[in-house]
Amino acid sequence: MLCVGAVSVASASAEPAADEGYRGQSLLFGGSVGYHVRYDDNVTEQRNGRSDWESRPLVGLNAAHHAPDYDLDANYLFEHRSFAHSTYPTDNLLSGRAMARVTVLPEQVDWTLSHSRTETAVDATRAATPNNTQLTSVLATGPV
Repeated sequence: MLCVGAVSVASASAEPAADEGYRGQSLLFGGSVGYHVRYDDNVTEQRNGRSDWESRPLVGLNAAHHAPDYDLDANYLFEHRSFAHSTYPTDNLLSGRAMARVTVLPEQVDWTLSHSRTETAVDATRAATPNNTQLTSVLATGPV
């Protein structure tokens, strides 16, 4: 397997100067780009399987804002998956997570909202080929 790793392309932060009585906040942005290449001599994971090259150009984005009364955080990755010999159809994948927290009652109750999206195996006893994966999306909310 040959992998070309992700490279960070941008990152910035801003935080106001701390005054007496000021509790501070921060804002962060970032991103990455990469290219994943993999050769498999049995890409279908079946007897008499096919050899193929899988390639995945990818772009990742993240953002976070932290303040005394709320936090926002998101990290997502977009991938375009293709196979050189068309063993599987070309597809696009979006995975990642996001979270928001709001203080409802200071120092007593916070409320959170979170989302995650991942690709998981349908049958954990088989290889994670495109025919054996599904997108799983979970949304949760509640007090903390």
